[in-house]
Amino acid sequence: MNGHKAVSNGQEVHRPSRLPAFVRLALLVRPWWRGVMLNLTAALMNQGSGIALAVVSALLVARVATNVQAQELPPYLVTLAALTIAKAAFTWLDMWFAHNVAYGMLAWLRSSAYDALEPLAPAYTLKHRSGDIVSMVTADVETIELFFAHTLVPLLVMLLVPTVLLMALAVVAWPLAVILLPFLLLVASLPLLPLALQFVAHHVIRNRGTICGSLAHADPAAELCAALLVLGGQVVARSTGGERVIAASELFCGPFETALAPDELITEAWLPAHEAGEVTVLEESRRHGDFAMAGVARFRDRVALFGVAGTPVLADPDDPTRDLQPSGDLESSPDFKLHLVQVLVARAFGRTP
Repeated sequence: MNGHKAVSNGQEVHRPSRLPAFVRLALLVRPWWRGVMLNLTAALMNQGSGIALAVVSALLVARVATNVQAQELPPYLVTLAALTIAKAAFTWLDMWFAHNVAYGMLAWLRSSAYDALEPLAPAYTLKHRSGDIVSMVTADVETIELFFAHTLVPLLVMLLVPTVLLMALAVVAWPLAVILLPFLLLVASLPLLPLALQFVAHHVIRNRGTICGSLAHADPAAELCAALLVLGGQVVARSTGGERVIAASELFCGPFETALAPDELITEAWLPAHEAGEVTVLEESRRHGDFAMAGVARFRDRVALFGVAGTPVLADPDDPTRDLQPSGDLESSPDFKLHLVQVLVARAFGRTP
């Protein structure tokens, strides 16, 4: 495992590595580099086919809108059908390769942990089932699976796709590249948003929804609402009578209830710029994409909780469950939600739960 050895009283003592957790996890993937490269290729093709599908769809709509002859449409329709099939295939391959690497890594970690534990405490391993021991020594397997299946390759894709797209636009139509660049820089200055969005439902829902729409919906378990609150952001509400600015602390009034008037729409959301090391989003749900049983959004020394009250709430990082009275549901009891809050807040600040 990652770390180094020191000598204490004539015996070797294994000390954990001081490298950041992200770097240590990334180094573990070296034996699976072929799977990671396949995953990266499938992910890039997935994104590329999605972009191509959107372009061809737009061209088809434009041709229909200009009253083009019907005999000119079949090439567009055939291309659209082929890209749809390709998109579905690359989506499946992307997820398959990602989880193949993740679960292969988990199997190796579990085997290594048991092999290291058995010589040290053979009597203990004989008294307990191997599954019980594995559960204890690999309590954070969900975090490892999330890192390899949903973080490592998506991060590479996030860097490569905009770069290649800008280069292509610079050659084909450089004014479009100039227009797109500020938006990419804006996303880079708000790293909390992609952290929160990775937990929001699934691709189809994320592609159809909007940030302002999610904020106006005011779901108590919504990640974006907690992100706005913890960052101290604000929204612009507009109606026929004009517009006004509403602070995040005043926007959310209850479950699916906001301070918006009946004739107002949220047209803008303003968030302060921040660095990646200043923010964290963690949540616990039955499955990836499900509603959070409990979640935490951190910005510096501020913490917002979601999924445990009628609205996202700011909490004391040292005592996050104080005055918190979550209601139970079919998936988790109030006590379990309180336990999740304590664990997630501790992890958000790099502390041992």
